[in-house]
Amino acid sequence: MANTMIEFPYRDASNYKIWTECIIKGEFTKDHQERIRAAVDFEGFYIPEIVGLPCNRFSEETNDDHPWIAFEDTIFTETDSEPTIDLTVEDLVSRFQAVGTNGWFRWF
Repeated sequence: MANTMIEFPYRDASNYKIWTECIIKGEFTKDHQERIRAAVDFEGFYIPEIVGLPCNRFSEETNDDHPWIAFEDTIFTETDSEPTIDLTVEDLVSRFQAVGTNGWFRWF
């Protein structure tokens, strides 16, 4: 069974980037992508920690920092490597949908 590597950059307001990658169990399909896209905020952003994804951020927080990741920058790649976090593709999609239903901004 194939797994999915998820890669995304955290980009601060000055456009400095730091990448995160993790592997979840299961194969990520076009349907999964569409379901997540429908659940992100109205501008296409999400907060990875809320849905159980790790996120690398810069060691020192500045005024340029924020919690958001752009979904359009998120890459989903099939891999035979073992999962690095305890999430399945369906778990992740369900978490995105639950947060999207309740609103991303309620977490502040």
